[in-house]
Amino acid sequence: MASRGLDIKEIRYVINYDFPMTMEDYVHRIGRTGRAGSKGESFTFFTTDDMNFTDELIDVRDNC
Repeated sequence: MASRGLDIKEIRYVINYDFPMTMEDYVHRIGRTGRAGSKGESFTFFTTDDMNFTDELIDVRDNC
């Protein structure tokens, strides 16, 4: 897992193999694709164990 503070330019894809424990961490992870005005895509494995994040995840998607 990448730690906070990494600054790698031109990341186009982020793949989360596990859903983070908080939405703040989720947004931080997918934000790696949008540095300095760049565009990118993120993919996250989401299971029934993560269902408590459904509403927040939809809100994040709708505000991107």
